[in-house]
Amino acid sequence: MMKSIFAKRKPGRPKTGTTRMYGARLSEELVTKIDVWANKNDLSRSEAIRQLIEVALNKGRT
Repeated sequence: MMKSIFAKRKPGRPKTGTTRMYGARLSEELVTKIDVWANKNDLSRSEAIRQLIEVALNKGRT
């Protein structure tokens, strides 16, 4: 009798990006401010948040 062939499958959804995703709870007021800044700089909300974090972390460095 022949044995069945089983393929190993990885459980869960496949990866879609190369970096980790982090979640945060933001007030509606803060999201509105981020959206205004993003629109002024022609950025998506996600890219605006990344750039604002970079600016904040690099502030004061020479």
